Amino acid sequence: MQGIREPHLRFKKHLEIASPVVCGLVAGIAFLSPWWAIAGGIMGILLAAAICSQFDMWVSGPRWDELRHALHNFDQYSVNDDRFYMHAGERPFNIYREEFKDRSYVLGIELLWEQWRDVWANHDSAAKLKDKASNFEEGTKGIYLEAGEGVDQLSELINCLLDVLELNLTNLEFKMTFGSGARFDGVMGKGGIRSQTTGIEK
Repeated sequence: MQGIREPHLRFKKHLEIASPVVCGLVAGIAFLSPWWAIAGGIMGILLAAAICSQFDMWVSGPRWDELRHALHNFDQYSVNDDRFYMHAGERPFNIYREEFKDRSYVLGIELLWEQWRDVWANHDSAAKLKDKASNFEEGTKGIYLEAGEGVDQLSELINCLLDVLELNLTNLEFKMTFGSGARFDGVMGKGGIRSQTTGIEK
């Protein structure tokens, strides 16, 4: 991969510096004790770390093996209606998971109308995407391209998406967390616990 992009990096750095100082001063003044000031500083460090962990981090320009690893873990750890957020250049799109009552599921790509209507309106672009998908649906929110064969077909769909935009992997980004709070490497994932809902709103 080319690197990690952190949109809130400057704020995070300021928070990491200010939080222990402020917490230490408040605790020290409140209890008139240098030991409380030290304890407050430690709490400030922990507080800053907890807050900073909630900010978005994006993987930029992944290799194909890194992307497939991320998709594989989304397949393994996601639950119904989860989204794995990505960008192709300036256009956002989502990988989604839809589960059904018979306990089967499908992965796919969600292209919201607001960002993708012009691409879908292009006959050649739409034909290429339809050809790579096992099924597609035009919903009220956007276009849903199913990858019935799982991660392999999903990878081909993403490659096709980049191709119709005349982009490549260097122009792809994906968020390091997805809808259920799991990282792309599965850390903090739900580990096979199924959602109580089925289907998604399209």
